[in-house]
Amino acid sequence: MLGYRRWTMVLIAAALMAAEAGAAEPPSLADQIRAERDRFRPLSAADLAVVRDELNSAVAAVEARFATAGESAEGWRAYLHWAELREELGKEAGPDLAGLDKLFARLSSGDEGWGWFPSPVSAMPSVAT
Repeated sequence: MLGYRRWTMVLIAAALMAAEAGAAEPPSLADQIRAERDRFRPLSAADLAVVRDELNSAVAAVEARFATAGESAEGWRAYLHWAELREELGKEAGPDLAGLDKLFARLSSGDEGWGWFPSPVSAMPSVAT
C-alpha cells in the first residue's frame, strides 16, 4: 500500500511540474503598459472634485471626533500636525505633496489610540501622486 501512495505522489508532482513548465511567461511590465495605454485617461476636474469631497468628509469626521474628545484632542492635534495638514489642504494652488507624504505617515502609523477616532486613513481617498 505504501508503494501505491508513493507512486501517486510522484505522478502528482510530475503533473504539477509539467503544468508549470508549460505555463506561459507573464507579460513584461513594458508589455502590460503597452496593452493598457489606450485605456489611460487623465484625471479631470470632476474626478478631482469627487476626491476633494471625499477628503473633506474624512477631515470633517476627524474634526467631529476632536470636538468630543475632551482634553486629549489637543495632544492628538499636535501629534498629527493637524494645523499643518489643514493649511496644506486649504491651499488654492494645491498642497505640497512632499509635506503631505510626511503628514500621511503620521496618519497611517498604526499607533495605538486611533481606536477612539474614525480611521482617517481608510476614509481618505487614494490618489496616486
